[in-house]
Amino acid sequence: MLVPIEALVTAGRLDLLLERHRAAPRIGERRYALDAIERALLLSDPGAIREDLRAEILGLGVDPSLFSALDAPVPPHAVVLPFVADGGLGFGRLVFVSPTGKGRGAVVTAALEAAAAEVTSAPPPGGLERYGLAYAQPAVGERLDITGRSLGAATFTSAVALFSGRPVRPGTLISGDLTGGRVESVGGLAQKLSGCLASRGDLRRAIVPTRNRASVRGVAEGLEVIGVANSEALLAAALEATPAAHHDPDQAVAAARRAFWSGWDGYRWPTQRESLERLLLDLPEYRPDLRVEVLTMRGAVTRHLGAPEESAKILAEARDLAFGPLGDEAVPDAQRTVVAQHEALTFARLCRWDDATRAADEAIAIARRGRLRGELLKAHGSAGLVALARGRAKKAVKHQRRALELVRAHRPSASPRTAGYLIEALGRSGELAEARECYREALGEVEGAPGRRQASREAWLRVAWASALTHAERYREVRSVLEVPVIEDAIGATPLPGLTARRLLGEALTHSRRPDRGYALLADSPVSLGRGALPHVRFLAQLNVLVEARARTRHGALDRDAAARSLAALTHLPRYGDVPKFLGKHSERAARALESNNPGHIHRTLGPLLRRAIRL
Repeated sequence: MLVPIEALVTAGRLDLLLERHRAAPRIGERRYALDAIERALLLSDPGAIREDLRAEILGLGVDPSLFSALDAPVPPHAVVLPFVADGGLGFGRLVFVSPTGKGRGAVVTAALEAAAAEVTSAPPPGGLERYGLAYAQPAVGERLDITGRSLGAATFTSAVALFSGRPVRPGTLISGDLTGGRVESVGGLAQKLSGCLASRGDLRRAIVPTRNRASVRGVAEGLEVIGVANSEALLAAALEATPAAHHDPDQAVAAARRAFWSGWDGYRWPTQRESLERLLLDLPEYRPDLRVEVLTMRGAVTRHLGAPEESAKILAEARDLAFGPLGDEAVPDAQRTVVAQHEALTFARLCRWDDATRAADEAIAIARRGRLRGELLKAHGSAGLVALARGRAKKAVKHQRRALELVRAHRPSASPRTAGYLIEALGRSGELAEARECYREALGEVEGAPGRRQASREAWLRVAWASALTHAERYREVRSVLEVPVIEDAIGATPLPGLTARRLLGEALTHSRRPDRGYALLADSPVSLGRGALPHVRFLAQLNVLVEARARTRHGALDRDAAARSLAALTHLPRYGDVPKFLGKHSERAARALESNNPGHIHRTLGPLLRRAIRL
């Protein structure tokens, strides 16, 4: 039985996905298999991929940044839980007990209660009801249902490790039914373990019920197999003898800060959300400054994950603490201005324009009052992004000019991104000559940057300039700016600015003598990047499909397939906050037009919708 390729992605079976790629007879099939490999990489557990599989995947030309999440640290209380899917597909997933865990069935609840009773000296911070079983890659949890008695022993072990501070021994797989302190046998374990060993390179030992030990020996070559009969033996085999060294809270927050700044590298936001939540439970109440910083990072991560309404609530908690009586005494202005900056960006995502502008202005005022030059440039940058999204291009130019002045004086390495924001704002405000001058100057500054850093900065600047040119409808020049190798690489490898580059180049090509090239580039957006799992990235990809539809109506080339894809793309428009109000009736009118298959009507209704949606 041939296992569906999406099941292999969910299972993280990169070994079998590579087999599919090798066996694919046609380019299209190989492209589909490669896309599945990329998506599986982004769903794979930290530390799991075997070195031979990593080398083969890199040999296919996959962007090395996709491996970044795989190199993230493994939570100290994580265990590998083996599964078997339809068709006998065995695989393993890294799981752990977490305050963000959604697995709260009867088996998990019983295991958590048993763990709390085991560790009476350290009650669970925040109360036992806060905890559940989570995946190391949370997106996997949307595809798998954590059920079955075989996860009882793993949940119990992870919970005891978390509550007691005794780490799980690295590379430990656990399966067993925990019943009243006994570890009972489970079914299909040999098949599960065989699949784990075929695809994972992080396994060192398997802890199984004593009655299952003999049945797995034949498939566990090179792996230590430990049979246990009760919870005492289970913990002795799985956990380190002594608790981990206590981490200084300042050092723990500093490590979280470093991880936060690398969040876009490999799209680590899902795993960061869990670690930040766990860190919040461990921070002492007498350190409101640290709590404000971690809450702010958690709010930003939540926004990046496509939940701006939840982000606003988290940032409100950070604000109450930072600007309350305790914050007046202990929270520095630097952290207060960062709270306001992220509130501005979150409110802008929600189309709460007045709130966003007010928070952005507050961030600037706090940074200016405290003479915080580094935060002041970021505050102006945030204010500029809010103004541009709100449609106030000239105000955006004012803020981004000031941000660029500050960044060139105090943080030159960050100037290309700020210059890109200014170029786009200048284009939106009709100041194309100044935008061109800024583009040329910034492009000259990145020429000396090393390797990938130069390519990334150059791509960012070219996309910003192309956006300014598109606003002026200079499509031929857009093509000359974007039809270069560095943009071709970005289009194929990175969601940002890759999807924007697709939209700008695709639209420009539809104004050429070969519009079919533009249609294809735009239509391919939803399947072009595995990282489309992030909601906002999915929205950007589907936005390109709507751009394709509008271009097709201009040429009388909108067929049933394109119309159907466009109707589906409309369902990806954000529905949170005041976004539906901001988009008004435009999306409804576009849907009715597409259903009526009237090209003129479609063209007229998609135009206003796209002008607003692109600002999101």
